Amino acid sequence: MTTFTTSAAPPSPAATSPTASAACWRRLSLWFGLICWLQLSCRAPQANPERVRRSEPLLGTFVTITAYDEDRGRANDAVSAAFDEFRRIDSLMSLHRPDSELSRLNARAATGPVVISPDLFRVIARAQEIAGETEGSFDITIRPLADLWGFIWKEYRLPTEQELKAVLPRVNYRRVGLGPENRTVHFLATGVSLDLEKVTRLIAPAGNYARSA
Repeated sequence: MTTFTTSAAPPSPAATSPTASAACWRRLSLWFGLICWLQLSCRAPQANPERVRRSEPLLGTFVTITAYDEDRGRANDAVSAAFDEFRRIDSLMSLHRPDSELSRLNARAATGPVVISPDLFRVIARAQEIAGETEGSFDITIRPLADLWGFIWKEYRLPTEQELKAVLPRVNYRRVGLGPENRTVHFLATGVSLDLEKVTRLIAPAGNYARSA
């Protein structure tokens, strides 16, 4: 049996955009939890286990995974499997990768409906539900503001009042149209862009988990 822990660096300032209530975040965490995706169950670590620890830059932060097992090879396998899932999520939803599915969606969705993968559509659809429930307190269209403040690439700046006035109309979850039948996303105005950073931090949450070998 392998026990392992995951942790991430503190969220970047881009993650300080308006957020949903704690109850909404708990529901979203349950919906997308990495616990379910990796089929993990909580157990106590064994006595005197081997430890394997690795870190990688993913999801706009550094992810560290530490695994404990009497068998070092099995611990290595557990860490590798966990990072495989982190990389998969990163390839879908990273803003820091121009080749991620989210980056491609942001580049094209203002010109017409874009068909996306089931996983990405499910995340966006649920985020839109929460935006409605919170009347926009949680809003994944925050990306233009995050860019303006330099949060995404950590090139921070103080925008002018005129710049803020120009960008704020683009931040509105109602400007995102979804087509559930064909899994399409369509931005209903130019300049709209999605930021799923808060969501990805919940899909791959920090915590202590164990997996039976």
